[in-house]
Amino acid sequence: MSQATIATAQPEHPPRETEIEEIVVTLPHGHRRSEIVAGTTVLAGEDLDRSVATTIGDTLANQPGIASTGHGPGAGRPVIRGLGSQRVRVLQNRIDSLDVSITSPDHAVAIEPLLAERIEVIRGAGTLIYGSAAVGGVVNVEDGRIPNALPNEGFNGAVRTLFGMNAEEKNGAAKFTKSLGNFAINAQGFFRDTDDFDIPGFALSRRLRLAQPDTPNSHGTVRNSDVDVSGGSVGGSYIWDDGHLGVSFGLRDDNYGVPGEPEETIRVDSNQWRLEVGGELRREMFLFDTARTRFAYADYEHKELEGTEVGTRFDREGWEGRVEFLQAPWSNLEGVVGIQLSDGDFSSVGAEAFVPPSDTLRVSLFVVEEYAIGPYSLEGGLRYEHQDTKAQPLGSDSTSFDRGIDGVSFSLGAKRTFLDDYLIGATFGRTERLPAPEELFSNGPHLATLSFERGDPNLDKEAALSVEATLRKQYGRLRGDLNLFYYRYEDFIFEQRTGELEDGLSVFQFRQADAELFGGEFVASADIIDHRLFEGVADFQLDYVHAEQVDNDRALPRIPPLRITVGAEADSEQVHGRIEVQWLDQQDRTAELELPTDDYYRLNLGLAWHPFPNKYDLTLRLDARNLTDSKGRNHVSLLKDRVPLPGRDIRLSFQWKL
Repeated sequence: MSQATIATAQPEHPPRETEIEEIVVTLPHGHRRSEIVAGTTVLAGEDLDRSVATTIGDTLANQPGIASTGHGPGAGRPVIRGLGSQRVRVLQNRIDSLDVSITSPDHAVAIEPLLAERIEVIRGAGTLIYGSAAVGGVVNVEDGRIPNALPNEGFNGAVRTLFGMNAEEKNGAAKFTKSLGNFAINAQGFFRDTDDFDIPGFALSRRLRLAQPDTPNSHGTVRNSDVDVSGGSVGGSYIWDDGHLGVSFGLRDDNYGVPGEPEETIRVDSNQWRLEVGGELRREMFLFDTARTRFAYADYEHKELEGTEVGTRFDREGWEGRVEFLQAPWSNLEGVVGIQLSDGDFSSVGAEAFVPPSDTLRVSLFVVEEYAIGPYSLEGGLRYEHQDTKAQPLGSDSTSFDRGIDGVSFSLGAKRTFLDDYLIGATFGRTERLPAPEELFSNGPHLATLSFERGDPNLDKEAALSVEATLRKQYGRLRGDLNLFYYRYEDFIFEQRTGELEDGLSVFQFRQADAELFGGEFVASADIIDHRLFEGVADFQLDYVHAEQVDNDRALPRIPPLRITVGAEADSEQVHGRIEVQWLDQQDRTAELELPTDDYYRLNLGLAWHPFPNKYDLTLRLDARNLTDSKGRNHVSLLKDRVPLPGRDIRLSFQWKL
């Protein structure tokens, strides 16, 4: 099946028994979602079209257990169950995004949601094939830039345009795949342009205004929040009966404002070029029947502008590659073994270079196995990882740093299916994460986050024990998922405000402490109308996480609050409509020197029209986000008290699949 469309049209209501269930391609054996023990999210089709935003984090921010770092419309990275940064891997076609988004929340992820065909979020044993650091989860964005099959009838594609009223957002995207004999050629591109976004009321929170009454404030609009982004790629594959081999080359340019600094305009101007190679061979090879490889090399440059002057420049040149061998099924046992290699040169230059130049090499070996006996199934994963980091620390200590460190992680899981459409399961794991360069060596001012960051070169690796239980009902008039989790960390690494000031900025220090996180997600839907002309579905979603230090019961910083979403939708051959209300509780369990956040709600409406369902695949969408113009703040964001969430936004989009 070709992957040349922007968003494959699929029914928005949950799958019924007669429908084909989605395959989670991020996992090596392509499991069906209903077969996966841990919580899994797949965003595709009209669900993806309705959710798409300016960043990957904001696109996923309404999914169960997921929030966004939300550093303005230009930068937002996913946070899963209160875990972000180094503990969540963000992949493009199963390879790292190879940008600098992991070093700071104001740095954008160099992946475009407009071109995504599907976004998958996985947890559990399967994450070990992508990294021991991914205890929070793995986010994989598939954009189809390397075709893996010849398109039907020799050609397919899609074009999409969107206009949003709030920030006068204008964007467009197009992608096409053409077959030439055994070759498939793919081309895709996009652009996005927005102005400053509108808000209800003042930009600064009431608590911050009381604490800092002399801080300049704005009303009705968030200054310096505009975005200008464009990019594209070309690629091609040679495809034969037993596999494919392809290559692609892509470019991306970002220019966006970083809101929140009242006295100086800070912008980010970044660009990346990325080369990808990917292939698959399906043939018996001793114990294996499939071999897969994926490789990417990228050169990323990121400039932070203070007015017209370049304050700091970040550069990352690096590569990542992986080879997987899928075992031929043997006596109910299947699995995957592989190797992953990566190397990255990072540097920052300028008066506010808070992270020193570093080179990090990682070598990893992994294996994931699954054994099935009737309705029962056992799965396990094991990963060994070696990291070697070289750096020249900033500040008075000029001693060079060269440190090698090893980590071993494992995961075990069990599940059972019963009554045809129920699954119950549990997973247990222990992961070791190696400290990142920014956690070890940061030492300098960072105006974009209004902070002075200090690392600690003596940080040890952190270890996490995780337990997750799952109950799922996949089919029938009533469907649902319940996932409960518990994480216990030794030497959890986090960034804490100290109360000190340096260069007029709040000092944030990387520290370690034992910590625990627990909570869960509950999602349910029910068929409420089954008429010959249309179908109606009601749904409910709840997620919650509690996170604290073990020794003093103090909350960890920037943990999302309880969230509840109630929705209903109706679907016919030509029209699909949805209404939902989302409520987020106040967050008053805060870290030291962290301000609480008030509760808020949002009302969202959506209407999709397919005018020619049996002739042309056209879709017109009208979406109203935050229809009541409610004021809210994202507790996960460092800018929550300076930059509220956008106000009312009416969005009109058009999509045509060819």
